[in-house]
Amino acid sequence: MDGTPLNIVHRDLDPNNILLSREGEVKITDFGLVRSDVQEHLTQTGVIKGKLHYMPPEAILGEKFDHRSDIFALGVVLYEAVTGVKPFADTVQFRIMDKIRHGEYDPPEKIAPRLPRRFATSSSAPWRTSATIVFRTRGR
Repeated sequence: MDGTPLNIVHRDLDPNNILLSREGEVKITDFGLVRSDVQEHLTQTGVIKGKLHYMPPEAILGEKFDHRSDIFALGVVLYEAVTGVKPFADTVQFRIMDKIRHGEYDPPEKIAPRLPRRFATSSSAPWRTSATIVFRTRGR
């Protein structure tokens, strides 16, 4: 390798692909859908890869996406970890996609009122949190 960034995108981050070792180290697994600048892109245009609940709006819309899609997925994992529910939950796939596209989710503090302030997403809060930032990666 010559030091050129590989621009790796996992594209399938979810709780099942994130492990915690006995030493407390986080391990990412299942690189079956990984995409990078050094490989051929074999995915057909318009074909969605990965798990729907963790996809960023760009992937659902069939637009080009990058490393921020993994940040979005990690935000969904964080939300699920602290609230116990998926932020865009529904029984109908189309409605899940619509909620993701429009950023429609309940603030974590509504689902878990005793949640520490650092996880709050209220727009009136003077702080910005990980969950808010990762759910708003589009267009940056």
